[in-house]
Amino acid sequence: MSALNSWASLGPHIALAGQLFSDGSTRVTDWLNTALLRTTDRNFSTLFTDHIDWPGATADDYLHLIVTLPDGKVLGGIRFFGGDVARPFVELIAHDLRPPVDWAKIARAIAAEWQLFRPRSFRVFLTAAEEMPPEAQLDMNVHAAPYRAMAKPAAEVTLTQFPTVDAAIAMVRQRYDALATEAPDLARVITPATAKELQSWHTNGTLHALRQSGPITGLIATDPGKVEWIDGDVVTEEVVLPAHAGQGLAAAAQTALAARSTQPETLLLGTIAALNIASHRTALRAGRPVIARYAFVPLKPFANAPP
Repeated sequence: MSALNSWASLGPHIALAGQLFSDGSTRVTDWLNTALLRTTDRNFSTLFTDHIDWPGATADDYLHLIVTLPDGKVLGGIRFFGGDVARPFVELIAHDLRPPVDWAKIARAIAAEWQLFRPRSFRVFLTAAEEMPPEAQLDMNVHAAPYRAMAKPAAEVTLTQFPTVDAAIAMVRQRYDALATEAPDLARVITPATAKELQSWHTNGTLHALRQSGPITGLIATDPGKVEWIDGDVVTEEVVLPAHAGQGLAAAAQTALAARSTQPETLLLGTIAALNIASHRTALRAGRPVIARYAFVPLKPFANAPP
């Protein structure tokens, strides 16, 4: 039985995957199979137990679970936002409830099954074509487009290698220090690339200095990776120095990457926090639409609803 027939919620994902990749259905199926293996894979649970000591929890409590309902099933697992044990939530990976989806029923099942961790919400991964559940709050947008479909460079910018990785580290630190003052709420939900990561991208040649008629004005870094079943070149860091903000340089950096790519079918991919309006607009300007999104659904109003 296919993933589409086994888990109704994956139908829109299979449709989107078919638009993006020639083997789209296989990609979604492989992603689902990995999630299902984590119902028994103790190596997965050690990703939590190695640094979390939750009172009363055993290693098995961190495994994915399939919760059977009278008219369907739910696949999910406990998570902690940003690794913070004070912010537990349940990742709803898939469900088999036919539309219209009874989100209250899902919420009651999640609240009961993961009550040990006292989660306040669950998170869903939806395609852009799907409506968000009632009461849901956007967490992140997933922006992506193949290089060949992105906008043409609209500004005179060049991408070069950083002279030293220390210069990149200092630039990232400067920008995020400014962000903490300019937009403290946003600064709390996004984190800067680490020195180790910047060093790795510098070594691999995917850390680029952005120049406009002379000095370095920003940087963009990518790394091959995935967002769920979607793979491509993931934008892992992008900053423009405060003095050069508002000039369209971030979008120009993305389109410059596209123009120089030798793999036009590869996606330029990334997640952008809901609060990061500037980066959202930048991605759209560069020709990278929203193709999917993560949304948090609070448990309380649904979990307390009558069956």
